[in-house]
Amino acid sequence: AEYMGARNFFCWCEMVIVVEQGAQVCRNATVTGNVVIGSGSLIHPTSVISSPSGKIVIGSKSMVEECAQIKNTGVGTMSIGSGTVCEVGCYIESSSVGDGTIIQAKARVNAGCVIGDGCVIGICVEVPPNTIVPNHTVLFQDASHSRTVTELGKRNTKLCHDEIDFITSKKLLESNHRLYEVGKHE
Repeated sequence: AEYMGARNFFCWCEMVIVVEQGAQVCRNATVTGNVVIGSGSLIHPTSVISSPSGKIVIGSKSMVEECAQIKNTGVGTMSIGSGTVCEVGCYIESSSVGDGTIIQAKARVNAGCVIGDGCVIGICVEVPPNTIVPNHTVLFQDASHSRTVTELGKRNTKLCHDEIDFITSKKLLESNHRLYEVGKHE
């Protein structure tokens, strides 16, 4: 069914999920609470997106990979920007992540953080609670090491979009995993 124009609305048990046109959500991903998944985004199997009290909004053409966890433990809205990649096994809790940002494998973004646009949070880096990471910042090693790289957001977004385009053009998710069907209520 149509919901707010171009969006599709799903309701599973006590979950309310809005999946915008062209997004793909694998059935063996765990999505609970009040969640909006932007158009063209991909939610891979075994990922977890959970918001028991608040809301999570994932921007358009973003990707949440296997075993990634996005959890909003607060009552407000948590946002993951457009063109953003949450890589395998990363963990993001009650934080804001800007557009064109990459949270690399097994990185951890603790509660209350604000990650700017065009950032990279390196492999296994843990960002302390309530940290503000400026736009175009790369955090590496123990999160106390950083550098600024201009134009990083454009590069990150292009990489994300290229990967999504490849996965969707080859029908990799839909050929190998069961997807939630847009417009169906279960």
